Amino acid sequence: MKSEHVEREPSPVLGAADGCPRILIVDDDPAVRALFARFLAEDGYHVTALGNYREAWAAVRETTYEVIVMDLSLQDIDGIEAIRNFHSGFPSMKILSVSGYMAGCVPSLVLRAGAAATLGKPATSWQLREAVYHLLDPTGTCRVPRRSAPAKLSALTAFGS
Repeated sequence: MKSEHVEREPSPVLGAADGCPRILIVDDDPAVRALFARFLAEDGYHVTALGNYREAWAAVRETTYEVIVMDLSLQDIDGIEAIRNFHSGFPSMKILSVSGYMAGCVPSLVLRAGAAATLGKPATSWQLREAVYHLLDPTGTCRVPRRSAPAKLSALTAFGS
């Protein structure tokens, strides 16, 4: 699969500065991958978007990412196994698992495997942005500006502490 690399200079409008967090998006759906990359790049993050686990594993070995936003249903690996691998190999990187199949015991399995949070699909741009923001800045020191938000974050399943 073709991978997209979206990396922009930090936007002065958003107040981003050098050293801005790096986000890796891994989703085998090109439309979702491009949409998530655009949302997060607009907020001033350095974003890399890849289409499979193999490319993502190579990327995290070369570059430090603060957050990986990963589809749970990748074609080249079981999502739980991928989360375990990323978590054990790169324990400081926060994992946000995103899937349309977050029913039943799936969220607890994902969190036990090492994900810091789960997000159900479809998710709004705000829900994705807010989940990434909380993973990067759980204490509220506001490393990256937040957009105004609706009152409820219903698709977010859980956050690890």
